[in-house]
Amino acid sequence: MPRYIDADKLSENIIERVNNPAIKSWLLSLINEAPIADVSEVKRGEWILEREPDNKPYCYHCSVCDSDFHYIGIKACYNYCPHCGAKMGGKDD
Repeated sequence: MPRYIDADKLSENIIERVNNPAIKSWLLSLINEAPIADVSEVKRGEWILEREPDNKPYCYHCSVCDSDFHYIGIKACYNYCPHCGAKMGGKDD
């Protein structure tokens, strides 16, 4: 399975920890020459239940894009937001 890394953070780590200028330069050039993976950041959110004044469930809305979904079973049906694609659960898996 591919393992994607943050090249900027790796470069910062090398700059801070490698003392030999020649090795530091070589490692940084390897990072800059590495192919770029076609990945996208995963948005994460959670369903927020809104209630009517009499405390009846009204709708859920996405914590990322704030879109309302009036189908009250959406929390059970979707583990992602159909509008923005955010992965629901709120925490990294």
